[in-house]
Amino acid sequence: MHKLELPEGYALTGTLDLMKDKKLYRHVVTVTSAGTLLLLAVGVALALFVPPFKITMQMLIAQGMRYLLLFFALQFVAVFVHELVHAAFMLVFARRVKIGLKLPYAYAAAPGRLLTKAQYLCVAAAPFVLINAGLAVAMFLFSPMTNLLLFLLLAVHLPACYGDIYVCAAVLNMPADTLTEDRGTDMRFFRPAG
Repeated sequence: MHKLELPEGYALTGTLDLMKDKKLYRHVVTVTSAGTLLLLAVGVALALFVPPFKITMQMLIAQGMRYLLLFFALQFVAVFVHELVHAAFMLVFARRVKIGLKLPYAYAAAPGRLLTKAQYLCVAAAPFVLINAGLAVAMFLFSPMTNLLLFLLLAVHLPACYGDIYVCAAVLNMPADTLTEDRGTDMRFFRPAG
């Protein structure tokens, strides 16, 4: 366990625990699930009607199973890439990172390290911005089956970022002098006492 060294005059002012706060957990799961289902329905409409994504029955018969297996395999890869992006930014700011899994969450953390508000916002938002932007651009560059696959990956990843978005919104509402310790599925926030 890493010992946390606070700047003089700083004290714990709040926590956010995605595992222990059951109401927050249900909220994140509900929003993520609803967003995923909505975007998957959009994917079906794209496959039926929109030329860069439109697939024929022949395409589906010839390549459908291969793309379905690829989709599921890439979902596992996406979870690890998402956490590696968090980890890369944490390494830049905190010089130490821990990657782990507490089902249903995978996480990157910097226990014992404090990040400024701006640093933590970069860490929390990086996968949302970088991965989703990359998928949004790439999904127009290939064959309809590949474009649809990339859209479906985006359809799952975008809502899956809701936990990160929720944390960003919480941190944005905190004063500029807030420091954050990210311990994986929970965060602790510190401010000058008094």
